[in-house]
Amino acid sequence: MFSNLEQITVERTYSDEDEPKKLPQISIPYFRSRLNSSRRYSKFRCAGNDNHLRSWQQRVCVFNNICYNVNNQHFEYYRYPQIQPKPVFFDAAKRMLTEFSPNGDGKGFVLYSISRTPRWVFTWAPFMIDTAVPTENVTRLSNLHTLWKVSTNDYNIGHMIWEDFFMIYYAMERMQEFDDSIVIMHADKIPSHPLFKKLQKEILSALTPHPIVEQKTYLSSFKTRYVCFNRFIIGGSILLYQPRNTVIHHRDVESLLFNWRTMIIHHFKLDPKYIPTKHRITISNKTDSAWTRVARRNIANLNDIVKFVKQTYPTIEVNVVVWQKLSFREQVDIMLKTTIFITPSGGVSMMAPFLPIGAHIITPDFLSDRDMPGFKKGESVALEGNFWAYWPHVHKDYYQIFSRKEQVWDFANAAYSRDEASVIMNTTRLGMLIDKALEDMSP
Repeated sequence: MFSNLEQITVERTYSDEDEPKKLPQISIPYFRSRLNSSRRYSKFRCAGNDNHLRSWQQRVCVFNNICYNVNNQHFEYYRYPQIQPKPVFFDAAKRMLTEFSPNGDGKGFVLYSISRTPRWVFTWAPFMIDTAVPTENVTRLSNLHTLWKVSTNDYNIGHMIWEDFFMIYYAMERMQEFDDSIVIMHADKIPSHPLFKKLQKEILSALTPHPIVEQKTYLSSFKTRYVCFNRFIIGGSILLYQPRNTVIHHRDVESLLFNWRTMIIHHFKLDPKYIPTKHRITISNKTDSAWTRVARRNIANLNDIVKFVKQTYPTIEVNVVVWQKLSFREQVDIMLKTTIFITPSGGVSMMAPFLPIGAHIITPDFLSDRDMPGFKKGESVALEGNFWAYWPHVHKDYYQIFSRKEQVWDFANAAYSRDEASVIMNTTRLGMLIDKALEDMSP
């Protein structure tokens, strides 16, 4: 099952030309007893709060020379034998810490999955071992490896592409540890959902040619007691759809997201700098929902809207797209050639980051039927407003909702306008937004 991958990862020897990009580090011998020692010990470095152990949600770390103990089914960190253990980490309340895991259960140091509500179960920590890295009954892996878990159950492409997959790219960029053959170990059973398989094949392959492997199955396949990693990266959780005041944000998130966008476009052999020379209006026809299997959060009067746009702007090409029928390459190609994108909110709008620089997206709000963080009942709210704040190359034109008469429930017993109502768009107001976009894109 893993034969091809084993040939790549086990005891790989790099030349100067194909050495993975990484930061040089200080390496100066000092202790006499260790000068001639061939024994290896673990090392690590992290970004994030180094003086607050429970800040695991924002932490990202690189470990060198750690091993997975197949018999005990846990990761091990090997330090020099010590009479009095030296600190490996620090905490404002607990002071100097000599273990990564506060409870000794292999958890609590870094988060390996996007967690919208921080959950201890998705945290990780290696066990501390006071000896050198094992040298017998060992498989050594030289490729960069990561432990990761998809976070969403509905496989919304927005969360998958821009949070879950981006998390891996973001961690490598933030720690300056790169490998275009990174091995992604899924922390539990790999999802079999068709959309996840499609996303893995078409989008995640921009990061690595290797398919995701199931952690325990993969590590036990080497038939040795220990599987040791030259480089192991973990963490990088960042929530892009949450209110900004609830999450610690780091510099250059916008530029890294744009670089991830560029990497995906290059992967499809398209031009990320492409600028259209004629207008094209693309309208989403949302026909399906992963939650309800029927369209929700839709444009209720879509046929009227399409007719209006075609009649009002007869010299502009208008495309109505059912996205799930297309490959992601085809979807990205359409986006790069679009100047105005009219789409409901939700997953169908999440291809908009692939729009060319200066393009416009017109997306309807929802009328809030209750108070929620940052908004009050009765206000017109953009579902992905927090996410769009990271994409300055796209102009956002919010089609705002003025009254309940502009929404219809998507199914019987629906009661939550955020997730269960579609919008009846007013053609006069829509025309104002299209005209505004055309003015903005004029010379």
